Amino acid sequence: MMPAQVEVYHIVKYIVPDSNAKSNTMLLAKKVRDSLMAGGDFAEFAKKYSGDYGSAQHGGELGWVAKGKFVAEFEKAAYALQVNEISMPVESMFGYHVIKVIQKTKDSINAAHILFKLIQSEDDVAKAKIFLDSLKQIAIKNNNFSQLATEFSEDKETKGFAGLIGKAAISEIPLAFSSTVAELKDGEISEPKIYSKDPTKQGMHIVWRKRTIPEHKPTIKEDYEYLKKVATNFKIMELREKWIAELKTSIYWEIFD
Repeated sequence: MMPAQVEVYHIVKYIVPDSNAKSNTMLLAKKVRDSLMAGGDFAEFAKKYSGDYGSAQHGGELGWVAKGKFVAEFEKAAYALQVNEISMPVESMFGYHVIKVIQKTKDSINAAHILFKLIQSEDDVAKAKIFLDSLKQIAIKNNNFSQLATEFSEDKETKGFAGLIGKAAISEIPLAFSSTVAELKDGEISEPKIYSKDPTKQGMHIVWRKRTIPEHKPTIKEDYEYLKKVATNFKIMELREKWIAELKTSIYWEIFD
């Protein structure tokens, strides 16, 4: 039997910092870099300012990383530096980096960085919320959530499926928004909520709990993806057993007393 499931959709709007936020972040990065060039301790500045909390507690140090693993802008700037040299602020999808090379070879590098993330203002957040609120009202009035998701959602993974996140038991829904789904009744749309699946940018989304599918026997119509997965796993097991059986007949076993 298939457990009871909910069918859930969403529309995502990413929060875009305005030009002032970008220039202010760049200005802060330059000021910190100036302080470092004047003799400031890189590790202490990383702990104080870096938005990369994982490396910040280690003084910004990232450890040895093979070439090709960093985003292109960061890697190009890092490999252009000499050991102990500190870069000007470098822009990437994560924000602005001030980079210091600790050691490097031709194929790998040990660098430290201070990441200055672009900070969204309250106005930026409010704009995203107002936009999603307006879509919610349109969807309620016209019963066209899926159409709006196809047209306006900025989540590339679900946009092509009319905003469909999937069908699942509430216990199987990612913790990030399972509570939102649990609070909704069938047919209801949530208020705009923070959505941060992508670590490079923060967004908001509205969630539509379309319907609840009661516990049932699997059918092609309702459970195609589930049945496809089960059939695939069964086929893999069948082929594995056949391969093992053939292997046993082809291997020469010699037993010594």
